[in-house]
Amino acid sequence: MIYFLRHGESVANVRYTFAGQRDDSALTSRGERQAFRAAQELLAARRRVDHIVSSPLRRAKRTAEIVAEVLGFDVASVVEDDRISEYDMGGLSGTTTRRVTSAELVDAHGAESPKAFQRRVMSLVLEYAELDVDTLLVSHMGVGQVIETHRRRADPIHFFDYPAYPNAHVVELRIDGQRPTGQSRAPR
Repeated sequence: MIYFLRHGESVANVRYTFAGQRDDSALTSRGERQAFRAAQELLAARRRVDHIVSSPLRRAKRTAEIVAEVLGFDVASVVEDDRISEYDMGGLSGTTTRRVTSAELVDAHGAESPKAFQRRVMSLVLEYAELDVDTLLVSHMGVGQVIETHRRRADPIHFFDYPAYPNAHVVELRIDGQRPTGQSRAPR
């Protein structure tokens, strides 16, 4: 089983700025509490987690560390993998958030190719889906959106038009013949 957890609230979330990969935004104290609650929910639901993989960006990495501590893992056992780093928004990074379409996002100067983004994310998801371990992926909004795009067999150029998972929201990804299907397990 693969679980997906979007990081807790970050400083960029509070400032209403696009962080992407270029703004290595930290968690807020609220974000740390959210991560703690998400880990407690995993325990309460008796969800088995054998392995934790995190984006190396600070907000995801700190979320993963908090979850690891609550679940009784050695924090050093959390694996960082660049493949689940946030989408590189290019010139939009650090600007004030506003409603943008996927087309506007992917056309930003220096933005990552959405097809390359989906390939890198799904290479990790499918790799872990083949293993016989229950894995928690701790990552970002765009990563969750591009997984949804893959799940719905949509063109990745439209990934940003899909609704985002809330911060510190656990999603169970079932892999069905290389198609992850998301089942929400929202912390209360």
